Amino acid sequence: IAVLGSEEHCLWAERRGIPNFTAEKLRAFHRNKPVIKRVFKRFNQTLCSKELIRQIPRLLGPALHRMNNFPRVIAGSMEQEMTALKSIVRIRQKRCMHISLPVGHVQLTADQLRHNLVLAMNFIASLCPKGWGNIKGVHIKSSMGPSVDVWSPAGVARPRR
Repeated sequence: IAVLGSEEHCLWAERRGIPNFTAEKLRAFHRNKPVIKRVFKRFNQTLCSKELIRQIPRLLGPALHRMNNFPRVIAGSMEQEMTALKSIVRIRQKRCMHISLPVGHVQLTADQLRHNLVLAMNFIASLCPKGWGNIKGVHIKSSMGPSVDVWSPAGVARPRR
């Protein structure tokens, strides 16, 4: 996560060790697309203050928009925005009809992990045209363990892998 913003927001981010950019730092890029891509490729999300959001296209050009990393406006407090950004999961689906997405990390409790899993499954089901009728099964896979069947519709035989 990176913060593009006013002096106040940049000072807040600096105290917490979050990379930040003021308008002067952004002007130093001179709309150089390779440099902008190299710098902002490291960040999944960017936050921007209200004062600076309208200047972003003038300062950086279309590079952030083309990278699908255009900044999100800081509406409330910075703590609320940071927790909201950390809870966002981007779902990418290519040709294959399998969807893989992260739902948790090691520090989560079992209840938090279950809550994240239910939210993710319901969101994916809401994207499908037939809802849960399109989903043949749900598996949980840890980074180094075997996959565990969480859900499969009644009467569907699941092959063991």
